[in-house]
Amino acid sequence: MSSLIWCENEQTNFVNTGVDLAIRLAIKLDDSSLIISKLAETGLALFAAPSYLASNGPPETVAALSQHKCLVFGGSRFGDSWPLMTKMGLQKLHLSWKVVMNHTHTYRKALVRGMGIGLLPEVMAEDLVVSGQLQPIKLSGQFPEVGVFAVYSEKAFQPCRVSLFLEHLRQQFRRQLIDS
Repeated sequence: MSSLIWCENEQTNFVNTGVDLAIRLAIKLDDSSLIISKLAETGLALFAAPSYLASNGPPETVAALSQHKCLVFGGSRFGDSWPLMTKMGLQKLHLSWKVVMNHTHTYRKALVRGMGIGLLPEVMAEDLVVSGQLQPIKLSGQFPEVGVFAVYSEKAFQPCRVSLFLEHLRQQFRRQLIDS
């Protein structure tokens, strides 16, 4: 029996794990033997807990980030750096990180607990912003947009639940775009 949802930050081997569908956030995905369907785009933005910002204030510029405790999600395609848009194109921003984490849930919890400033896709921080646990830090135009992709293997007889779930995701993202 295959799984519909798999919470993993690593590349998924669909055949060995029995996974039907993965959701990937990326600037771009390489062509592969998998089917890639773009569901939406979301911005990358900086976030911190209100307690952290009350104690340290928000950074005003990218250069000011070096004076802050910054956390990085090392499980991204950028490794221990943040993608930064510059006049020369997409660059990697390296800081003296307070912590490098490779698990999305742990990374979000560390930010909520006020350990520092972190870069997240806006769609992954939305619930924490709405609940008041995180605040966005505006450094406009500095970080790229990322695509939200459904990735699945080509199967002659794809389970109906996968098709239904994909359609549900598409509707949710369309609704989210209309509401914002």
